Amino acid sequence: KWRVEIAKKKGGVFILIIGTILREARIKNNLSLSELARISNISKGELSKTENGKVKNIRGALLYRLCNILELNYDNVVREGWDIFPIFLSERKRYSS
Repeated sequence: KWRVEIAKKKGGVFILIIGTILREARIKNNLSLSELARISNISKGELSKTENGKVKNIRGALLYRLCNILELNYDNVVREGWDIFPIFLSERKRYSS
């Protein structure tokens, strides 16, 4: 429950879901935050904030780069972000415009 509250204060449920997907893929690929930061040329701090839903939004280029490195399908990741919690229509409206 507290993670959802944080997500609402920052980037919303969509961002929290995307962050969770990225963290799980990073762990599945046996990469530490430091290793992913080095490979992606994205700071460890920015990666941590992204994984924990503490960003207001995720730049498309950053998400695309991470998806390629973590062997995730970008379109599926974005789609899953919308489909996991379909009841949060206000979140969809905020990011759809």
